[in-house]
Parts: sequence; C-alpha cells; structure tokens
Amino acid sequence: MIRGVNKIFLYTEGLGYEEFLENELVQDAVIKNFEVIGEAAYHITFELKEKYNQIEWFKIQGLRHFLVHDYYRISPEILWNTKRPIFI
Repeated sequence: MIRGVNKIFLYTEGLGYEEFLENELVQDAVIKNFEVIGEAAYHITFELKEKYNQIEWFKIQGLRHFLVHDYYRISPEILWNTKRPIFI
C-alpha cells in the first residue's frame, strides 16, 4: 500500500489540476495504484484494521471496486478530488 501511495505522489508531483486533466498517462497510473491500494486493503486482517481503525478501510476498498467495476464513470476530476484529501 505504501508503494502505491508513493507512486501516486511521484506521478503527480508538481502537476496542477489542468496538467493532470491533460495527462491521461498519469491518470491511468493513478487509477492503477488506487486499485492496488484497494486490493491490498481488502486483504488486511480484521485485527490490523481494528488496530488502525482511524483509517477508512471500507472507503479504500470501495474506491477500488468503483475503479474496477464502474470504470466508465471515472473522470479526471474524481481522481484529482480523491487524491487531494487523501494525500495532500
């Protein structure tokens, strides 16, 4: 999960909103890493999730589900607005 977060930071470092909107390669990389993070969250044990209960595990897993199954509804704006509160 940490690797995925770090990759999202790396791929979006120095990008403003407009640059992000214009760069589909970066958008695809961000999507892939959100999927990886969500899949990893799914496999974390209940005990570990309880220990770190301040993390919104269900939302992380839900984001992965949305990206994989509702991909036709993904917009660059959704990605940008998801990335910002989580990582900035």
